[in-house]
Amino acid sequence: MGPFFWNIFPSLLLAAISLVIYLYPPKKINHMYGYRTRRSMASQEKWDFANRLNLKLFWWITLILFLLGCAVHYTMTFGVAQMTLYLAMVVLLVLIIPITERALKKEFEDE
Repeated sequence: MGPFFWNIFPSLLLAAISLVIYLYPPKKINHMYGYRTRRSMASQEKWDFANRLNLKLFWWITLILFLLGCAVHYTMTFGVAQMTLYLAMVVLLVLIIPITERALKKEFEDE
């Protein structure tokens, strides 16, 4: 497999994870699978909201990483491209937490 494949691999990986989550969403609050924070696990309604939002965010991150992977393939050396892509993936995935927590707080502010 060539460098282009490895430059779009992070997006392919997240696409696969997103597909599994889409096909088998976490239906009930649990400690094994889904977006699990104290706020999201406080009620079934919050759990459903947080997990739907996370799936949308995963799809957006997948798209961003795919476009970034295409761009770095033509502008950076392979090693630098890989570091850039995996750093971007980690940063974007970590950003899901404050985005989701803020959305939960806004959506359920009366509770």
